[in-house]
Amino acid sequence: MSHTDLKSYLLGKWNLSFRGSQTGEHIEADFHPECEGRTYYQFNEDQSGSDKFYIYNEGSCGEQPSSNFSWELRDNILVRNESISEEDFVAVAEYEVYPIDENEMEWRIQILSDDEEQQLFMMKWRRAE
Repeated sequence: MSHTDLKSYLLGKWNLSFRGSQTGEHIEADFHPECEGRTYYQFNEDQSGSDKFYIYNEGSCGEQPSSNFSWELRDNILVRNESISEEDFVAVAEYEVYPIDENEMEWRIQILSDDEEQQLFMMKWRRAE
């Protein structure tokens, strides 16, 4: 998918449908079905965005503070930037974007764990209706 096509593809609101991590061959889900359809990312044409997360804890989906960010693309990498002052932004995450179809995509990010082992974090998103 070209840069322009990927940018157009991302625009709009996306709901989280799965989140998990993989270490070696083991995949561990970190997502509760009761929270599906609540957590979202909103991507705007001007490359601003917002998000809202819900984390399942003690029997319910707890609302987390929402945040605003800017975003950019580098090939198939989605870069999330957050402001550290009125004029300065810093990249806080870089996700590999894998479009599945027009209404579903997956993001992946590699993180080095505390015990120096590579972990792959995966998130699946569905376009909000």
